[in-house]
Amino acid sequence: MFKFCDKCNTKIGFRQKFKLWNKSTYEGYTCENCGTKYKPTKLSMLLDFMVIWLTFVFVFMSELNLKIGFFLCFILLVTVNLVTPAIVVRYKAVE
Repeated sequence: MFKFCDKCNTKIGFRQKFKLWNKSTYEGYTCENCGTKYKPTKLSMLLDFMVIWLTFVFVFMSELNLKIGFFLCFILLVTVNLVTPAIVVRYKAVE
């Protein structure tokens, strides 16, 4: 279980976390129980950009991209769509 809201201590499961954060990662979210709005922190957004940028560099600047290009593109898609929104991006309440 993951903590969803700091004020009302609502908790959600792992699958709901992926659905919610992948849908609106950069806009933030609102707690349905108490209405608290959450936005991503600037540091986590910078870290998110760096992870995506490094993944692109590994995919497109590799000298072996003809041999393992499809595998690296798959890693890029997984990183950008699943790993980064769920692990890297952190939220804080907006008052």
